[in-house]
Amino acid sequence: ILEIKEAIENDEIVVYYQPKFNLASKTFISSEALVRWNSKKYGLVSPARFIEKAEMGGLIHALDMCVFEKVCHDLGEMKKRNKRMVSVSVNFSMYEFYSPTFLEDVDRIIKASDINPSFIEIEITETTSQANPFLAISILKKLKEYGLKILMDDFGIGYSNLSTLSKVPFDTVKIDKSFID
Repeated sequence: ILEIKEAIENDEIVVYYQPKFNLASKTFISSEALVRWNSKKYGLVSPARFIEKAEMGGLIHALDMCVFEKVCHDLGEMKKRNKRMVSVSVNFSMYEFYSPTFLEDVDRIIKASDINPSFIEIEITETTSQANPFLAISILKKLKEYGLKILMDDFGIGYSNLSTLSKVPFDTVKIDKSFID
């Protein structure tokens, strides 16, 4: 846990952008932020090896905000350089929905980056939206008020409930391959 805390403090958390393409138009339409830990000791570390530890050690908010801040900073740099900007989806842990400063931190980071919030897509899993539906819905509605887009990731791998889709303010639902199969 201490190593993860130091990784955040020492700017060893890096973000890679996985492109999303529209196959019909053959154009790059958006991207997804992928987090990695560029450890001096271990090299490039997959999130599978540190996300759960960050959650269990109470560091997930710091990690999520670190990634979110990097994404917003990168978008802000694109804006300053008059480069073409596309939306970036950022994954958030379900534990963010229990953080008392989550909404304030998101708002502060967006304002500091001076970007249009419509370029940010908050990606949550079906499990997150179901953990405490009332709380999740109220937080997601607030994020939409800020101008962010909301994506449900991996719909169909948990307790899939189609009625949830009508209650939660999702802009996009990513259906898991196992659900389609």
